[in-house]
Amino acid sequence: MPEPKEIAFEALEKMRSERGDDALFPSDEIWTYATSDVPSTRRPGAIGWLHRNGYIARTGKMRHAASEARAGSMTPEYRFQIAGAANPVPQSLEALSGSFEDACEDILRVT
Repeated sequence: MPEPKEIAFEALEKMRSERGDDALFPSDEIWTYATSDVPSTRRPGAIGWLHRNGYIARTGKMRHAASEARAGSMTPEYRFQIAGAANPVPQSLEALSGSFEDACEDILRVT
């Protein structure tokens, strides 16, 4: 079975081809394009991997989650990283602190 990050990357590429390079989305929407199931406990790590490796970038805005399980929850909004960008786009302090909070999910609660 592929690793969650591999499934997430394939789902992201499928999403990009269907929605276009300028799409804005919550991270949980990526999983609707996945061809394999990933346990919900392993999903945040895969999304963090996509973010840390420059495949997606936070916009600094919040939006409602797309999945039925998280309906109504506010979550960071993402966009596709600029194709071929050698360095991640600079982030606002709000986006950076949100990335830290995502990385610490289930380990540390930031309030």
